[in-house]
Amino acid sequence: MKTKKLDPRDLARCALTSLRLARIHQNFFSDALPDLKWKPVDEKSTAKAASKILGHVGTLFPLWEMWDDDYAMAEDFSQYIPITVFGVDDEYISDMMGSHIWHDLEAYLFAFDGGFGGGEEEEAGEELACQFDIRQPAPIWKIFLKLEMMLIEGDERLQQYRVQWRNMARRFRYLTANTEHQFLDRDIETQSYSGQIPWEKEWIDALTEQWAEAEPYLDSTWAFVNWVIESPGNFDLAIAVVRLVCDEVAADEQMANVSLNEVHTEDHKDLLTIQQRLNAMEWDENDKPENEKETEAS
Repeated sequence: MKTKKLDPRDLARCALTSLRLARIHQNFFSDALPDLKWKPVDEKSTAKAASKILGHVGTLFPLWEMWDDDYAMAEDFSQYIPITVFGVDDEYISDMMGSHIWHDLEAYLFAFDGGFGGGEEEEAGEELACQFDIRQPAPIWKIFLKLEMMLIEGDERLQQYRVQWRNMARRFRYLTANTEHQFLDRDIETQSYSGQIPWEKEWIDALTEQWAEAEPYLDSTWAFVNWVIESPGNFDLAIAVVRLVCDEVAADEQMANVSLNEVHTEDHKDLLTIQQRLNAMEWDENDKPENEKETEAS
């Protein structure tokens, strides 16, 4: 097959892209991809080389787009690391509405934290709160803080399915961008405004390390959701815990005789401290529900 002839300007651009890719490959991935070769002034060959490099990078941390041997994308990739992020925004929450009743409830609780204030979603959530006897709904950030403290303090009412309630707290942190993991607390829009990430060893190492911590955290949030929707019994248990924690939040506020409604999550100095204490706890595998043990065994 004949190589596509390029005009001098395109030829120079292709050569520059190939030079950048060669530097990336030589500096960072020559050991992982020792046999990688391509024609430096051939757009198609250059694009395939970029895809192979990206395929390896994607095993270290997530990238924002499938490249499919696209030369224009190869040009962009040669200049910066195209990571993707998994943070939640209002549109994400709205899209969940109707997929399962648990998601409807999450969207309603999210609204308390300054989400999509008002509208059909909130009205539907109010009906759910009434249906499940959640008499004093609280914002998600108050729920996860209180739930974490109850777990740390060893509340006897939470001893069964402790791992699931920890994952519930993680899920609610995730929904409000409070996980302390950049991959999970940034959404696509905020990431696009944060600047492009250069191809430097420090960045590659940092992103690899961050994703190694963020991925199991994200998996645990979805493991909880999947567990909730797996059976009506699990759903009822989760609703009961939400109801319990909301009542505890209301009792704390009444006891303190002060409203916390004006305290913003970012100003709450205990957020990270509480999560660090929770992560430091020993989580006995025997605490896991039987269905989770079976899944892992298989």
